[in-house]
Amino acid sequence: MKQTAVTRLAADICFYFSILSVFSAFQPWQLPMACFVLATMAAGLAAVTALVDALPVFGTGTVLLPWALAAALLGQSGLGLGLVITWLVVNLVRSCVQAKLLGDQIGLDPLASLLAIYVGWRAMGVWGMLLFPLLLVTLDQLNEKGLLRLWKSEGKGA
Repeated sequence: MKQTAVTRLAADICFYFSILSVFSAFQPWQLPMACFVLATMAAGLAAVTALVDALPVFGTGTVLLPWALAAALLGQSGLGLGLVITWLVVNLVRSCVQAKLLGDQIGLDPLASLLAIYVGWRAMGVWGMLLFPLLLVTLDQLNEKGLLRLWKSEGKGA
């Protein structure tokens, strides 16, 4: 059976608590309950992070960065660093994949769509991020129809 990261994490935490139960005053009935609570918390935190990430304005940083700051302030610098690295990797992957998905959906080269987003952001902010890719699609369509000759069209063989 394929294990997910959450089940591996839950198994590692259960192993940790089983070691603690041998060397401490844990009662035997507390170990399964602790494992269930921790596994539920991990799944719950993942669900909350995904839900917040799906909202238009917010992202994973809304959950991960305050959590990393709190962990660092409470002396868990490894957890804080891990959360910041997770946030950086998620944003890097998203920015790379987002240009590809946008390019596929609107029929542009991924590099051209990424460049249009960036130039739009630098020129006009958020409105530019929305308008420049649309402007590029419009220019591409006018070029394909032959109304404008800005570059050689791939479909026409010209």
